[in-house]
Amino acid sequence: MKMNKINTIVFCLFTTMLLAQNQDQTKALEVIGSAKLAITPDLGILNINISNIDSLFSESISGLNFKSDAINKQLVKIGFPKSAI
Repeated sequence: MKMNKINTIVFCLFTTMLLAQNQDQTKALEVIGSAKLAITPDLGILNINISNIDSLFSESISGLNFKSDAINKQLVKIGFPKSAI
């Protein structure tokens, strides 16, 4: 009987010591790696300079108009809306 009391006291002390310990129970998830994300920009600005040299002013303007129309057609062909050009 005396041994039973001693065992009970030891058990209570051991349990109290285990519960009294203050351990950090915070759980964390750590990830190591890399990722890529591609998004469509809201606005893009594209500057294109064209030039045409001719002896007559009217011919030079006609050449510039031809080049400008060709660039506009190419931009529409690759998917730009005409209103955005």
